[in-house]
Amino acid sequence: MRALPWAIAAASALVYGVAQRPAGARAWPYIALHFVLAAMQLALFVKLARTEDGAAVRTHARRALFAAVAARVVLILCVPFTTTDASRYVWDGAVVLHGRDPYAHAPNAVALADVRARWPLPLDHHDVVGCYPPLAEALFALCALFGPTGALWAWKALVALITALSARSLVRQCASHAQLAAATLWLFHPLALFEGGVGAHLDAITAAMILWAILAAERDQWTRAALWLGAATAIKLTPVLVCVALWPRARPRWAWPLLCACIPAVTIGAPWALGAALPGSLPLVAEHWNFGAPLWTALYARFSTSDHVIRPALSALGMALVLAQWLRPSASHAAVSRDALVGYAITNPTLYPWYLLPTLASAARAPSAFAWALCTVTPLTYEVIDRYAAERVWSPARWPLWATAIAPLVAVVAAWWLSRGRSRSQP
Repeated sequence: MRALPWAIAAASALVYGVAQRPAGARAWPYIALHFVLAAMQLALFVKLARTEDGAAVRTHARRALFAAVAARVVLILCVPFTTTDASRYVWDGAVVLHGRDPYAHAPNAVALADVRARWPLPLDHHDVVGCYPPLAEALFALCALFGPTGALWAWKALVALITALSARSLVRQCASHAQLAAATLWLFHPLALFEGGVGAHLDAITAAMILWAILAAERDQWTRAALWLGAATAIKLTPVLVCVALWPRARPRWAWPLLCACIPAVTIGAPWALGAALPGSLPLVAEHWNFGAPLWTALYARFSTSDHVIRPALSALGMALVLAQWLRPSASHAAVSRDALVGYAITNPTLYPWYLLPTLASAARAPSAFAWALCTVTPLTYEVIDRYAAERVWSPARWPLWATAIAPLVAVVAAWWLSRGRSRSQP
């Protein structure tokens, strides 16, 4: 058990070798490495969960934290070859620094000619305006202060810092080996390591803030939880689901939503007052984006002319699953948050792997076989992302969707069967 956290950290550095391969030849080595690391994290989870020596939990927690932080630091200099999002973050930050409106001007707009003269264009979507909330744009601008050559690495360092600090907070609140075992999902699962350390996705920051909010709620510090969720919502809208799911538990109930809304209202209101063209391309994303979602794909294949009905219906189903968490008063705050986010994920027409980072962070306090399997299997969709980078032809295969739909259900059955076998073997 001593060596396993460091073995995971060392193995994660192998992604540098994958990054050196040409586009079109990266997907399978990357997916294979992802699965190997997921198996190692699962082995660490099982070892810790079965440990009964309560006196050693602090020692194990300290070693795990050091290894998790080291992995995140090591990955800072890895080129984000799995995504183009980081290039867009840096571009939007440059646009803000030049005093322009990222919600009104696409990267190829004539009005941004002076920005293009100094900054490289994002890798794709040159005709699409920005869609990230204002606090996210502020973080992008902060990193853009480091200039065209340093902005990307400043952004990756910021993501690594925030996720490492959240890992520290998580480990400090582990009072047993069972809780430390659950924490390994955020410390060592390859989705957390690679989508944060390689892809440097914005979702890694919102996931860390959701985790901080859950930890605060567990201590009955609802004001702090509300401020964390408010800040997360001002960066990306997904944390609204956690706000809704946890609302009946908050004290005082009337004040908590106001605090959650405070930061988004201020950060959105100020740019709007200055004439920003909010919400940018967000309606376009909501109306037309789709990727890697088995439920939406199945419905669209059957009713291809009714997407204007399918999307609202799936949104309504997702919200129903969020509101259903109100009927679980005995469930933990983390479990309620996790399942609200899972409900959103499986009903969303777009299911990029990094969208599951908030789910993974919540599962680090309430592990589930379904969440683990979903987070483990979704990177199979990188097969089409990598082919597109090489050939510029978008032709997703169907088998990753089948795997995404079936693997979590198989994991639930397997976990139930194993727990049933252990209960029978005990006297």
